[in-house]
Amino acid sequence: MHGRLEDLRPTPATIENKMLAWRHWGVAWSLIHYAVGVSSAVLSALAAANAKANLLSSTATLAMAGSAAGLTFLITALDARKKGSQFESASRYLERAISLYQTDASLEPKFLGESQAEALKKYLS
Repeated sequence: MHGRLEDLRPTPATIENKMLAWRHWGVAWSLIHYAVGVSSAVLSALAAANAKANLLSSTATLAMAGSAAGLTFLITALDARKKGSQFESASRYLERAISLYQTDASLEPKFLGESQAEALKKYLS
């Protein structure tokens, strides 16, 4: 086996699905982090601009400022960027193990299970 696609050993679907799920969760947590961060910044900027321009009612301004503070708390409490990075690292670890397994006939199937367990221990615990 020297790199031809036809020569690659099949990988159990459960392992490939786990890698794809971890990659999906990595992207999802990263998107959550940025969406919440941008929303917080926009609400803060609008509340600050309203202090000078007085475009909105005081209730709306207070609601925006309070929402911005709540979103900032969520960014800190959820630590979404860290979670996204951890899921991405775990998926890359498992992807590496899959590549090794597919190209090295001496590796037994348990290698994939051990690699999955190691990724869980190393990145997702």
